[in-house]
Amino acid sequence: MTYRRSAGRLLASQAALRLPPRPGSGLAPLGLLYLSAPRVEAETTARRGEGSQGVRLDSERGDRARTERVTYDGSRELVTSDTALAAQGPGYRVRSRGFVARADGSEVQLVGGVAGRISGGGR
Repeated sequence: MTYRRSAGRLLASQAALRLPPRPGSGLAPLGLLYLSAPRVEAETTARRGEGSQGVRLDSERGDRARTERVTYDGSRELVTSDTALAAQGPGYRVRSRGFVARADGSEVQLVGGVAGRISGGGR
């Protein structure tokens, strides 16, 4: 999908993005990110959007996360979900009922009960 427009509502099906790492960001160690969702609704002027019906995040480093729905609030630079999350990568495997994360990857808070394991070798 290619979308170039400074303002307006975006509705997409089978959306997929490749996001290159920004040097110095909390996400840089993950390498290239692949983000996909069967349905995306966004308001570009408001810098808000929602991916739904099974959101997937895969990283070049080998991290994987799955959840039903993710919301992005660009004005607050937050990515959130109130649906079950399963994530795994080098040195960790976790499940939670949702999450709140800074868009730059500097902070991720798992919410609503957390289960899993974290070992020394991951980030």
